[in-house]
Amino acid sequence: MVVRPSLKLLSPDQINNIHQYSIRILEDTGLKVASERALKIFSKSDAVRIKNDVVYIQRELVDQSIQTAPPNIEILKKTVIMRFTWVKNRARRHGLESV
Repeated sequence: MVVRPSLKLLSPDQINNIHQYSIRILEDTGLKVASERALKIFSKSDAVRIKNDVVYIQRELVDQSIQTAPPNIEILKKTVIMRFTWVKNRARRHGLESV
């Protein structure tokens, strides 16, 4: 029998609250974007408004992005071989090895 400990840092209600406030920030406050390349990419979306290099992102684009995000994301660090895999709301750490 393999025991896999889990740690829940936030309740579903707390996660939902963070998401709702994040949406408000993206829609109402916006993000200051200094990259011309990034601004050009954002400008191609109908769900984005840009004013004075501040990007305002509508909820629909965020929801669509979440729905189409890959189920697994590996995060690697260049100086140390340390791999994390994000799988269905769980992060797994794989071995550490100095480069």
